[in-house]
Amino acid sequence: MLPWVLFLIHGERATGYLASCSVIVGIANILLGGMSDFSSPRAVAAYARGAISDLRRRLKRMLWFSVLPIGSVCVIAAVFGESIIAALYNLRFPGAGWMVLLLTLSVLANAIGIAAGTGLWALDKPRANITADMLALAIAIAAARILIAPYGAMGAVTATLAASAMGCLFRQAIFH
Repeated sequence: MLPWVLFLIHGERATGYLASCSVIVGIANILLGGMSDFSSPRAVAAYARGAISDLRRRLKRMLWFSVLPIGSVCVIAAVFGESIIAALYNLRFPGAGWMVLLLTLSVLANAIGIAAGTGLWALDKPRANITADMLALAIAIAAARILIAPYGAMGAVTATLAASAMGCLFRQAIFH
């Protein structure tokens, strides 16, 4: 949704700016998807054969196995994000390093949220995940409305991070 809003308000250059950063962050999303696909069935099985304590133990493992690699990508984005974008796109998107960092931090927030979301699914509480998704969507819409017009691509990235962080917090609060 945010790229379309960004395009309508600021045009294709701002949207290209956002897309260039999103390509780099795609690596973190691929890691997250793979780790989630690997860990989720194991978390459900741990709960099915044990108790909530087994599920919590599995989710902690899942959290660490997600946070460490994605956190590493965040560090790489913080240190080299600007250089990577400059090298890939021939210096067409100056200042994109901050956007790459904020987008990777949103993936990190999603990783933390997915651990709690997996726990909710294992406990047969899918509505709680949907509630967290709807709250995060509301945050994304509100933040986009406030931030995209004055800040362009950086506003879209900030709205993404706000939604991811709040979705993470909602899931963690509901699960715990």
